Amino acid sequence: MPRKGMRSIFFQPSTSSKLPPPSSPLRTFSDSLMEENIETAESLITKWDYSKKIITPLFSGNTRLEAKQYLNAVKGLQSAMQYLVTRDSTSNALIKAQFLMQLAMKTLQKEFYQILSSNREYLDPETVSNRSSVDRRSSVSFSDYESEIEI
Repeated sequence: MPRKGMRSIFFQPSTSSKLPPPSSPLRTFSDSLMEENIETAESLITKWDYSKKIITPLFSGNTRLEAKQYLNAVKGLQSAMQYLVTRDSTSNALIKAQFLMQLAMKTLQKEFYQILSSNREYLDPETVSNRSSVDRRSSVSFSDYESEIEI
């Protein structure tokens, strides 16, 4: 058998092993990870959305694990937003992430308010008086702290 014939028998390129050209730009591992962060955050944030239903407080004793997952999801969402801003500050993913972050902040604000309201009797009346913190700062002079500063 001629040499060329042997080569064609053993080294024929397989048509099934050829990959089709990518129709969209290749996604990096970081892109996939950030998309996963957004999806995880979306499922938890929408689950605890107060505007849709009356729910058990997120930071009650029964939901401690879920509260931790929620906070981790918000942290992951923040990382995803920081990543997306550097890639494309007008992307739909960033807009979605921003909406989810606003929703999460509203939920956390309501949770914080509920915690403060339910523990009102344990708070020191001096620290929650009607006077604003601006009033207190203006009544304290810099010289009051000079003795505490050591050079």
